[in-house]
Amino acid sequence: MKHKLRTAVLVVHGIGSQRPLETVRGVINAVWSKDDHSTSDKRLWSHPEPSGVDIDLTVTTTSAIPGAADGRAADFHELYWAHLMSETKAVAVLLWLFELARRGPWLKPALAPLYWCTLIFLSLLILSVSLLSLQFAIWFVRQVPEVDTDPDFLVGDTHAIIFVFLLAIGIAAGLAALTSIWKGAFKLTGWSVAIAAAAALLFYLAHRYEGAPLFATETDQGTTEALTNLLLPIVLAAAMSAVLMGRWGLTGLLIVLVLSAIALKFVLVIFGDQTLAEAYSKGWIPWSITSFWSSLAAWFFIALYLVMYAAFLQPYLGDAARYFRNAPANVAVRREIRKQAVDTLEKLSTSGRYDRIVVVAHSLGTVVAYDMLRACYSRIRNDLPAASELGTDFAKLDAGTLPKADARQHARAVIKTMVESVKAARQRLETGTARAGDATMKAWLVTDFVTLGSPLTHAYYLMCFGETEAELHEDFRRRTREREFPTCPPLSLDGDRLMTFTYPKETERHFHHGGQFALTRWTNLYFPVSQVLWGDAIGGPVAAIFGDPDKTKADAQLGRYVADLPVWTSRRRHHSFFAHTLYWDTKQPDGRNAPHIEKLCAAIDLDDSGAVNGLG
Repeated sequence: MKHKLRTAVLVVHGIGSQRPLETVRGVINAVWSKDDHSTSDKRLWSHPEPSGVDIDLTVTTTSAIPGAADGRAADFHELYWAHLMSETKAVAVLLWLFELARRGPWLKPALAPLYWCTLIFLSLLILSVSLLSLQFAIWFVRQVPEVDTDPDFLVGDTHAIIFVFLLAIGIAAGLAALTSIWKGAFKLTGWSVAIAAAAALLFYLAHRYEGAPLFATETDQGTTEALTNLLLPIVLAAAMSAVLMGRWGLTGLLIVLVLSAIALKFVLVIFGDQTLAEAYSKGWIPWSITSFWSSLAAWFFIALYLVMYAAFLQPYLGDAARYFRNAPANVAVRREIRKQAVDTLEKLSTSGRYDRIVVVAHSLGTVVAYDMLRACYSRIRNDLPAASELGTDFAKLDAGTLPKADARQHARAVIKTMVESVKAARQRLETGTARAGDATMKAWLVTDFVTLGSPLTHAYYLMCFGETEAELHEDFRRRTREREFPTCPPLSLDGDRLMTFTYPKETERHFHHGGQFALTRWTNLYFPVSQVLWGDAIGGPVAAIFGDPDKTKADAQLGRYVADLPVWTSRRRHHSFFAHTLYWDTKQPDGRNAPHIEKLCAAIDLDDSGAVNGLG
């Protein structure tokens, strides 16, 4: 018995400790209804996915879709990947934040305050670690009897740390010199020997003169000790900031020091006319080794990070850190997520039950879905029906001369032709009249890609390499030119068309791997951001980035096929607080008539009417 072909809606959830079916149920409730009683004209049935292996991720089937010309139904599936994200360590999240800080404040203007707040907090964290490390080293030296009982060895507790560092640097450089000689890396030998010799000389001089002869008077000696107390944590923090965050780290550290000086001035005014010497003696100077209040503040900032990590960073930002950061430990996780995503999409495409697939993705899931689409299309492009057999609709679409509305219409016609071609190939296989390629022929069925609150709006910043805005943009343009990042519409480069190219001395056209968005409409919903926390700071427009990154097309109709749709939770266009998770929320004052629900229904387009905001 042959069943009527259906529409598959594949929902990809976002970051956080998502539970199975939580996101897809929210989308179903928004675009269908929560009423699944037998008296309703919109009914729902849930059943295990066809293999029967995974009963945690059930498939939800609708009754006939009102308005659909052929009375088709829809199946809602969820691509669940949260379980593949193991617990992200606090250090891994911190290192990713350092990498983002190093790239500079090149996020969207609305997020600039968030960048600077994060940079200042990271600088405070580095200062805290620097201060507490020095205090621990001094405490450790005090525990050595020879040092504690020999007053001629060190002058002042704070000088102890200098001896410890000199000794450690000398030993490390000496070992490096021996290793470089052993391994034949003689270019490193000279530097290692020079560093080891300098550390040894300074250590000898400090020990030889027993502290006092190094200073002309007792006053000078006290001044030097005070400067050590005051400057050593800052110098160490500056070195750490420069290594971890580059020049932006030093900028953040400078801001922290200025703010600390302002705070000190405020304290001096509050507690009367105090001199700096009196403030130093009372331990009021911020970030000095002997300051009790700085130590307390350092512990507070470290504890604050750990609390933020447990409450927010690990369950939410941790997923982003694992997916975006190109660390070796993250590659296996990303690869498994993408593999399962591509396998899921391909199974839907080859199941024979669907002739249309709509991919709906939220938050970080939009990046997963984008990677899924580009990887899956690249996998099956050589198995698509021959370009010469797809008719005039395909030829016009491939040429890239159609306006956006006409392109949508021709793309739907091409997908239908592909479905018929695959059907004919299966029939030839059954009748024993198969042609070459019939056994592996596939159709591209993804008609719509709907993104909600997509961080792809920050693609330059999150997916590219560079330490300046120009470098980040150029890296993105390079990746699009090389078709690593497919655009919508696809770029036509070096004589290639939107979807096909020819080998030298050949006339037959072949599909290149960057052409999926000639067939797939991209609709992007986002809540406009206001004052960082109102609206959705994570999402935003993507047409200017993925529509035409080279800004080469003069015709606006050809330049951007992505439909960027700003939405609100009320008709008054009121900015909701942290709206990132509200894209399918029907509990807002306007209920199902709220703009964000109406636009979501139009974007998913269950009845396949083809219109989104008047765009075909």
